[in-house]
Amino acid sequence: IPLLWFLCASLGSFGAILVLEYFERFYSYPLLGWGGNNSLIIMATHTTLGFRTLLVKGWTSMAGMPDYLGLHFYVESVVIFFELLLIEYAIVELVNKKAKFLTGNTK
Repeated sequence: IPLLWFLCASLGSFGAILVLEYFERFYSYPLLGWGGNNSLIIMATHTTLGFRTLLVKGWTSMAGMPDYLGLHFYVESVVIFFELLLIEYAIVELVNKKAKFLTGNTK
């Protein structure tokens, strides 16, 4: 049911934001702050340049992703996720240092 899906997706996101705002009183989240400040760059490069697809296909050809859900599949997925974070971090730093005009900053 599309309406139910939209409602659950919206409430889930809103709930996650409320929980993180509550815990922010006690802990600081510098990684989440960095991700929020650079989310436009991350979203623009994540699938547009095909890094995720490249990593999944490359890792599958090298190490082999299992066809079933299990511990091995989750470990492989976490490794791919961290590799993707490293690439995205490099892209964000490159844009923030050398191509600030892409984010609208002229300084």
